[in-house]
Amino acid sequence: MADLDRLEVQVEASAAKANAELNKLVNKLDKVASSLSSINSSGLIGFANGIEKLGKSMQTMNAVKTSDFSRLARNIQKLSTLNTAGLSTASSAFILFGKSLASFGAASKSAENIAVMVKNISKLGGKSVHNAIDNMPRLATAL
Repeated sequence: MADLDRLEVQVEASAAKANAELNKLVNKLDKVASSLSSINSSGLIGFANGIEKLGKSMQTMNAVKTSDFSRLARNIQKLSTLNTAGLSTASSAFILFGKSLASFGAASKSAENIAVMVKNISKLGGKSVHNAIDNMPRLATAL
């Protein structure tokens, strides 16, 4: 019976030890569960969607030839060497040029007015402009 008691004590000790280990496991599983519940699932969904879009984009990139990439890189490099100060100066010059062209409308109107004035002066002289020049001082004294 002593062997049976000793065996019973060993089983109880093993059971107590197993019970303690099971309690530790339960505590660790509780921590894992609380950690998983605090994960931002919408952020993970967004991340997964982004990865999916990246994968689809990469599939379409397979169709692009490396020569196209090389040509694009060369053109970007050429753009980086542009003289931006010169572009700014040129754009200012174009603005001034546009304003100057706008003033031609006023000059055109002035030319029309001069043509009308010349026509009227010629009427003062009859058939000769010289007669108009002679008649102008007489007209001034008449006024």
